[in-house]
This record gives sequence, C-alpha cells and structure tokens, in this order.
Amino acid sequence: GTNGLPLIMIAVAVQGIVKDGILLWAPSYFREVHGVGAAGAVPYLLWIPVANFAGVLGAGWINQRTGQRTTLTTTMLFAAAAAGLLVLNLAGGSGPILSTVLLSIVCAAMYGANTILLGMVPLGFAREGKVAAVAGVLDFVAYGASGLSSLFTGLLAGTMTWGGLMAFWMA
Repeated sequence: GTNGLPLIMIAVAVQGIVKDGILLWAPSYFREVHGVGAAGAVPYLLWIPVANFAGVLGAGWINQRTGQRTTLTTTMLFAAAAAGLLVLNLAGGSGPILSTVLLSIVCAAMYGANTILLGMVPLGFAREGKVAAVAGVLDFVAYGASGLSSLFTGLLAGTMTWGGLMAFWMA
C-alpha cells in the first residue's frame, strides 16, 4: 500500500541529493582537493557517467539476485555509496585517481538506486491502480531534491571542509 510511500520518498530525495550534489560539485572538489583545474578534471570526471551506466545495469542484476526485493537492493546500493563516501572522506586527498574511482562508485550506486526507486518501486502499486501517480510523485521528489542539492551543497561547501560535506552525504 501507500503507507510506505513517505519512506520511499525520503530514500528518493536522499539519492537525488547525493548523486546530483556530487555531479555538480565534483569539478570544485577536484580543484580544491587535488589542485586540478576544470580542463584537467575532465579526464577524471568522464569516468563518472560510465560508472553511472554500470550502476543502472548493476542495480538490475542485484535486484534479480535478491529475488526482486527492491528494499534489499536499494539498501545494498545505499550501503555501497556510504562506504565509498567513507573511504573518500578518509583517503580522498590521496590522489585524483582514487577520488575518481570512489566518486564513480558512489554515483553508480545512487544511479542504480534511482533506477530501482523510480522504475521498479512504482510497479508495486499496480494492484491499487496507482503506478502512474506514484511514479509521478517519486519523480517530482527526485527532481526537487536534486535542485535543492545544488543549493544545500553550495551553502555547505562554503562553510565546511570537503570531509564535512562527505559526512553530510553519508548521513
């Protein structure tokens, strides 16, 4: 039923904030943490969309292996993202290649979660005839959170370290 919809909306908002916050602020991160300018960051940042595609495919594979248990699948993806952010927070200054790998893992996990939450979860509301309505609400939440992500991340980036921002995204 729709009783679990508020929790799903929170998960959708969180993944939107993390994935789009990283995508928007990664060039600043590379500049400030690794001293890599915008042009120099491009070879690193180009790997993130490739990882995002792998995350979408991987989420489908994981969901099949869990017996279509979307809650378990998204929990695993959120855990992978949190682990990537933790390692990035602890060792992110080690170099741009490690940062690229870790940011790619985080974004891939969040894109995978996005696929499950916005593509698969609404199908669970078919018996109630609410697939389209739930899909629309979740899509609205995802885009709203993504928009707010740029604002929140910008405010936080101006007042805290990148480590603090990574902790925010982890939370």
